Amino acid sequence: CGSGDKTSLNKFSPGASLRVWRDFLKKKKIFGADKNKRLLFNEKRIETYYVDQTKRNSIKEMWKIVNYKNFDLIIDDGLHNFNANIIFFSDSFKYLKKGGVYFIEDVLLNKLNKYELYFNKKGIDYEIIYFENINYSNHCIIKIIK
Repeated sequence: CGSGDKTSLNKFSPGASLRVWRDFLKKKKIFGADKNKRLLFNEKRIETYYVDQTKRNSIKEMWKIVNYKNFDLIIDDGLHNFNANIIFFSDSFKYLKKGGVYFIEDVLLNKLNKYELYFNKKGIDYEIIYFENINYSNHCIIKIIK
């Protein structure tokens, strides 16, 4: 939903990225989740839920409450940590519809080999999207299509 730390609140508006998706995808409902309960909100076509993406029980409970399957798109823009990303992926990928897209954002290039080993070992096809923007030159996005 957004960063809740004091330094980031001055630069970023919590929920802004969810609102961008809502405005871009005119007919879609947008779901968001965050560990910081102060950042959760509901407004027109946006629902947010609590989740700790490092804990499988929290992820399973979130999906149970959301009570929706067959997502077109899931974006993991959470902790930007291999273990948290993989835990969330392994408990969330099944909620995508066939042809749906799953993104893991802000993967550090020096950690990319861990993701590649995981996805290769599981036999999961993925694409790495590199940035040409100098501000994000040490990051990439992993894209998986179901």
